[in-house]
Amino acid sequence: MSRSGPDERLTVGEVADELGVSEKTVRALIRRGELVAYNLAERKTYVRRGDLDAFVESRRTASVAAGR
Repeated sequence: MSRSGPDERLTVGEVADELGVSEKTVRALIRRGELVAYNLAERKTYVRRGDLDAFVESRRTASVAAGR
């Protein structure tokens, strides 16, 4: 059963697919604290849909501000 909405859990691979980047890049974003992630089990890292949406929006806002 999948959960949708801001609490939906996404794997690192799913986040990478949505962002169009590698899993390595997603893990680097998490390590640097740019993307919030949760470890629910050993070697299982998840990102909440709401946190991914906030990350994407912050990037969009930063890129618009930089273009001014």
